[in-house]
Amino acid sequence: MDDKSHSIDASMDDLSDSIPDSMDELSDSSTSSNDSNTPPERAIQALTKYIFSSGLSLDLCASPGFVQFSQAINPYYKNIEQKAVLKQARQDYSKMRKQLHSLFASLNNKIALSCDIWRNEYSEDYVRITTHWIDTDWCMHKRIISFKMFDLPFSSDPIMTTVYNSNWGIKDKIISITVDDLCHNDEVFMSICDKTPPILDGKLFHVRCASHALGSCITSGLSAVCQHITNIRNGFQKPGDQPDSYILLCKKHGLRPRYGITDCGYSWDATWEMLRRCLPYKDVLEEFFEAHWPDEEIITKLDWEIASVFTRFLEVFYEAVDCVSVNYYPSSSGILLRLVNIAKLFSEYRGSVVFGEKIAVMEKKFLEHYEKIPDLYCLAAIMDPRIKLSGCECLMESFYQCTDSKKISFEQEMTNVSDLLRKMYNHYASMYHQTQPPKKSSSCSGTSGFAWSLIGETKQKTEGLVFDELEFYLKSPHKFEDIEGFDILKWWCNQESFYPVLATMARDLFTTPVSTLAADCAFDINPEKNIRDKSFYMDGHRTMKMYACLKDWYNAEGRTQGKREPYYEDERWYDLEDEMFM
Repeated sequence: MDDKSHSIDASMDDLSDSIPDSMDELSDSSTSSNDSNTPPERAIQALTKYIFSSGLSLDLCASPGFVQFSQAINPYYKNIEQKAVLKQARQDYSKMRKQLHSLFASLNNKIALSCDIWRNEYSEDYVRITTHWIDTDWCMHKRIISFKMFDLPFSSDPIMTTVYNSNWGIKDKIISITVDDLCHNDEVFMSICDKTPPILDGKLFHVRCASHALGSCITSGLSAVCQHITNIRNGFQKPGDQPDSYILLCKKHGLRPRYGITDCGYSWDATWEMLRRCLPYKDVLEEFFEAHWPDEEIITKLDWEIASVFTRFLEVFYEAVDCVSVNYYPSSSGILLRLVNIAKLFSEYRGSVVFGEKIAVMEKKFLEHYEKIPDLYCLAAIMDPRIKLSGCECLMESFYQCTDSKKISFEQEMTNVSDLLRKMYNHYASMYHQTQPPKKSSSCSGTSGFAWSLIGETKQKTEGLVFDELEFYLKSPHKFEDIEGFDILKWWCNQESFYPVLATMARDLFTTPVSTLAADCAFDINPEKNIRDKSFYMDGHRTMKMYACLKDWYNAEGRTQGKREPYYEDERWYDLEDEMFM
């Protein structure tokens, strides 16, 4: 479930793209139908898609403001009733579900599942199951296929019912299941593995959500530095009491006279933005407080120092969560790089007198999840032609040096990854060669064909030698032409004909998401992931699944699933000069 609806601007764009077209159609046919009270079918379809894709309430249909807006676009607009929208939604759900069944039936590639828990305002829990796959054109896709109410603790029933006891037809295509903390249960996954024996003895089958793991570290850190952040937040409200003095000081330091920046209460990246934008005003505020409240310590030097360091941590964690929650791009191949950056930062401040205790709680939480690097992260990183096995070895060594773990042997872990890589490649190579048709041998008759027959015998001998794609790939030069703009899916798409076995292996490794959350809610300080979309409360439990799936399926058409609202710098600032002229 998406935690936030689209922005007002985005919603208006959607409306102007959908509703006006339908209204224009109505206007064109007004001479023959403007005496009818029935809205055109296209208008109902457009409004249904707009409401569900934006997570809006069906109450919008009868909203006076919406009706006035629609009539301003087209005077012949006729009000569309809720029941008409709901009927259209059910028709679309049935149609799109059948299309998805057909797609899965024709899909030859593996499918990854993600499974996470959501909670409504009545503290009722729902399990969401999403499918992920990469098509033959190397485009990533995902679709929600189940959203059901259930009681904690989590059991295998939701997955077993959706995958094995339904007609989705994906039970033999599952490569992995990514879960959040509430779905994490080893016994559950042992029972699932019994139904579908995974490759590599299940080492890649059960994946923990990285967004939750990293978010728990941030939550621990925010608790440790809460008072310091509160002091800065409150202190930044003070300039509103003495605006003239503050404006002069800002101009003296070459800064815009802004104050009162705040962070929302449910997204930790907003706290990072707040601190990052407050820090340049440190000297201004110190002079300002000294001039007007000389006997008060509104923001202490320790507050500023801790905020400065903590901002660095938030930035590194932001980059990591942004990487793993990305839409339509592999998250498994890039997370190892981010974990190394986080471990390096922990090692820098571990002995800090000022900040050491503050980060200790974060590092403890971090090592609870990542004392050992998951095998998937390493294997997927190796499939990045900029990293390969040698780069993975370098990253792993740096990580374990920075974490200073006494329980993990880097040499042993590196040997384990190398062995898994070879074992996985051999498995895929065996499957690939089994599917290849036998080659027909050509013969040459007569004396004139004798010389060619000798060459043919040599050709047959050389064809008996199997080309080791993995060895060739690992020994070929790394790709460093465009580090930042590199598209790993495009690269493998272009190399698939040369590396048919490795490409299949890479596709399956990239298919597995390392996060159950998309960008629109990956940064939320919301461990229960409350459902905030109004459309999900319309008809109770019976149609909750339809609402969840339709929103996802509609947005999939425009590849806008999990799209996050852009951050606007001016939204949380007050500009003193603007206020004084109002």
